Amino acid sequence: MTQAIPELTVIATCYNEEENARPIYEAVTREITTSLPGYDYEILFIDNKSTDGTREILRAICAEDKHVKAIFNLKN
Repeated sequence: MTQAIPELTVIATCYNEEENARPIYEAVTREITTSLPGYDYEILFIDNKSTDGTREILRAICAEDKHVKAIFNLKN
């Protein structure tokens, strides 16, 4: 009998967080991989129509890490 791998989803909402998006991603990733090494995980950013560079940063993070996904709302 195969034991299921635990799964975890972390949801982070954001609006104009270009200075914080990558540090949040790095902190959450570090915590999960350190404290929960046996877990499969995803980090889901939900952007509420940021007007700064948040969306570009989130797109870059998603391209770098298959564990990260983003939803971009069309309106705030």
